[in-house]
Amino acid sequence: MGYHGIDGFLGSRASLIYDVAFLLELLVIPLYIHSLALLLVGHEYQAHKRLQLVVTAMFAVAVGLFAFEFFSYDWRTLVGEEADAIPRITYMTLTIHLAFLTITATMWLVLLINALRKIPSPPVPCEFGATYVFWLVLLGLQLFISTLTGWEFYLLAFCF
Repeated sequence: MGYHGIDGFLGSRASLIYDVAFLLELLVIPLYIHSLALLLVGHEYQAHKRLQLVVTAMFAVAVGLFAFEFFSYDWRTLVGEEADAIPRITYMTLTIHLAFLTITATMWLVLLINALRKIPSPPVPCEFGATYVFWLVLLGLQLFISTLTGWEFYLLAFCF
C-alpha cells in the first residue's frame, strides 16, 4: 500500500507533516534556550512565561502532527524499500525517540501544570522557583535528547 498523504518540501522522502514537525523541533531548541536566558540571566519573568507558553504550544503541535501522521499512515511506505529491507538501526532509533518523546511530553505537561498552579501571575520569584528552575533545566536536556533522536530517525528513515 502506498502513501496517500501530502509529500514534504525539504527534499527528503518524508511527508509534509514530518517536514513541519522536523522544522518545529529545529525552532523549539533555540527558543527554549532563549527562554531559559530570559529567566536565569535577565530575570524577565513575564517574558519567560510568554515565550515558554509559545514554545510549549510549538512542541505540542510538533508532537501532535507527528502522532497524527505516525498513526494515520505507515511511515515505512515513505522509505522507498520493503519493510524487511529497512535497517534495524532505523527501528531502534524510532523506539528510542518515542521513549524520549513520551518522557519529554509528560515532564513538560507536569511542569506546565505545576508552574501555572504554583507561580503567581504575573510571575515573580516564589517558593516554587528553585524547583521550577531545576525541572526546567532537566526538561531542556530531555528536550534536546528527544529532538536529536527525532532528527536521527528522520535522517535514517527519509534521507539515507
